[in-house]
Amino acid sequence: MSQDVNPDKKAYSPLARAVVICTVILLSIFSWEKAREAGLLERWDTSTQRMASREEPGLVEQPASKTTTPDEQQKQKQDNVKVLKPVIPQQQPVQTVTARKPVVAIIPEQQTQPGKKVITQPEEVVAQKPPAKISGHVTELAVDLRVDNLLLKGKRLATTGDNAAAIQLFSQAIQAAPDRLDSYIYRAHAEARIQQYRAAISDYKYAIERGRTSTAIYFSIAQAYIRIKDYTRCIEFCTRALANDADNVNCYITRGVAYQALRNHRRAIADYTKAIALDKTSALAFRNRATAFSAMKEPRRATADREQARLLTKSQE
Repeated sequence: MSQDVNPDKKAYSPLARAVVICTVILLSIFSWEKAREAGLLERWDTSTQRMASREEPGLVEQPASKTTTPDEQQKQKQDNVKVLKPVIPQQQPVQTVTARKPVVAIIPEQQTQPGKKVITQPEEVVAQKPPAKISGHVTELAVDLRVDNLLLKGKRLATTGDNAAAIQLFSQAIQAAPDRLDSYIYRAHAEARIQQYRAAISDYKYAIERGRTSTAIYFSIAQAYIRIKDYTRCIEFCTRALANDADNVNCYITRGVAYQALRNHRRAIADYTKAIALDKTSALAFRNRATAFSAMKEPRRATADREQARLLTKSQE
C-alpha cells in the first residue's frame, strides 16, 4: 500500500530540532529571570492569595440546645429566687462647701501724740520693710490659691474617672495645707471609687475628728465599711447619720443590708419598712425586704414585695 508524500513539506533533521528546542528553553529562562527582576512574580503571588482569601468559610455546626422538662424549669426558677441578695444603695456624692472669708491686710492708722508735729506737707518717703503680719497674710493667701487650684483640677479628673491622678493632686493639697479638711474628704471620695476603702475610712475619720461632721460623711463611711464586710461598724455610722437626718432613705436601706448580713432579719425588715414609709417609690427597699421575708420563710410577703419592686422598676424606666 503506497503512502502519500507531500513534496512541498520540508523534513528537519534531528540536529535542527534539538537546536530549536534548546533555543525555546533558553528564551523561556531568560523571560522568567526578567519577570522576577521586575517584580511581576510577586504581584502574581499577591493576586493569587487575594483570590484564595475570598473563599467563603465553612459553616460551624452549632450545638443542639438542651431541652428541659417543666419540673426542671420550675426548680430552676425556685433556685433563682433563693440566690437573691439585698442590694446596697449607691453612694451619693458628698457636697462639701467651704466658706472662706477674704483675707484683707489691715494697715493701722497713724496716731498722733500730744505735742508732736503733724506732717501736712509731702516729705521724702523712705522704703521700709512691711510688717510681719501683712507678709503672713500674703503667704496664707498664696497657699490658699494654690490649694484651691489643686482641688479644682483633682475634682475635674475625678469626674472623668481618673481617680488615681486626682488622689495625687489631693495629696499635694494636703501637703501644702494640712488644716484644709475638704482636701481629705475629696481624697476619700476618690479612694472609695477605686475600692481603697480602708484609706477612704482613714481620711473620713480624720475630718470627723477635727470637727467636720455631717450626714453625708457618716453615710460615706458606712458605705465603705459595708464594702469591706464590717457590718457592725456600718450599722454604727448609719445610726449616726440617722441621728442627724432621720428621713434619710438610703441610710435605712444600707443599715438593713448590714442587719441582714448579720442574719438579723427582723431589724432588716424594720429598716426596709421605714424606708418604704418615707419613699413608696423605692424599688430597692421592696426588693431587699422581699429577700428578708424569704429568709424568714414568709413566701407570700416576699412574692408581694418582689412584684411591687418589679412594677416600680418598670414604671421608672
